[in-house]
Amino acid sequence: MDFDITARYVDELIGSTGSATDPVVPAYIEMDMRLAWRPRQNWEVALVGQNLLQDHHYEFLGGNDAFPIYATEVPRSVYATLAWRH
Repeated sequence: MDFDITARYVDELIGSTGSATDPVVPAYIEMDMRLAWRPRQNWEVALVGQNLLQDHHYEFLGGNDAFPIYATEVPRSVYATLAWRH
């Protein structure tokens, strides 16, 4: 069995005006977890949860003058995986 936890802090992202009073994306803290089990040497079953501390947060997409910059909402997610390695 494996149990992994990842925590991360992302600082606020400032818009093109450079004003810290109106960030494009506010700072946030997030956490991911993974629980994996190997019933056989080559098989793995895992349950993964991502962005578990909030129901959503915003992330940043870069751009330039031709393509505007937008913040993107990222939701919490939970999924399972089944892997076979030979």
